[in-house]
Amino acid sequence: MITPQLKTHISFRASYLFSADYKDIMQYRDMKSKPLAQLRFNGMI
Repeated sequence: MITPQLKTHISFRASYLFSADYKDIMQYRDMKSKPLAQLRFNGMI
């Protein structure tokens, strides 16, 4: 189940992923499993 907050996060990242290389995309996939608080700490949101 995808929450509205997660959808917003995915939409926000989508514009970045258009210019990302494969390594960045794989890193993002790893980050999806982390808590949103951790993502904010890393400056990803």
